[in-house]
Amino acid sequence: MELKKLMEHISIIPDYRQAWKVEHKLSDILLLTICAVISGAEGWEDIEDFGETHPDSTMHSLVLGQIKTDEKSNEITAIPELLNMMDIKGKIITTDAMGCQKDIAEKIQKQGGDYLFAVKGNQGRLNKAFEEKFPLKELNNPEHDSYAMSEKSHGREEIRLHIVCDVPDELIDFTFEWKGLKKLCVAVSFRSIIAEQKKEPEIDGQILYQFC
Repeated sequence: MELKKLMEHISIIPDYRQAWKVEHKLSDILLLTICAVISGAEGWEDIEDFGETHPDSTMHSLVLGQIKTDEKSNEITAIPELLNMMDIKGKIITTDAMGCQKDIAEKIQKQGGDYLFAVKGNQGRLNKAFEEKFPLKELNNPEHDSYAMSEKSHGREEIRLHIVCDVPDELIDFTFEWKGLKKLCVAVSFRSIIAEQKKEPEIDGQILYQFC
């Protein structure tokens, strides 16, 4: 059952409490109780603990759900089913590269959400477009909006660079294929491991292409 429909059913339950003593809506209490019991709560103290340890989830409208993937299927077919169970209006949906599918992007948009997809070889044309748009020269000296940060810890230094740009004119065709496509994003991380007996650091780099 969708959370929205569950709340509709709960909301029609009459509240016979004295109004001047009410601090929380009955529907909120009942929903909290249901979620806590599903999560293993066995009494009111457990339910109270559940509510006190999940304020951020409630505040940010965190939605959790799961679907068992059929043996002859994969995540691509399961994701739309999972989306049907969720109220994603105004939310950002992220997936790994396998979930980067045009039908899924369109479904998210139709349900009022937005997406942030990772791009790899399963979307060959799009992946190639990223490689051509963001060569090493661009990553070393970004011309677009960017943000970089570095951290040093335990003999390691990690530098993270994020670049975001509007879809350029030469790639505008992709906006017709991917409903809602507005931005291209690149996340680059370089990790330097400085060994005691080596003057030069060992450098490990990763590049992640994303779009939203």
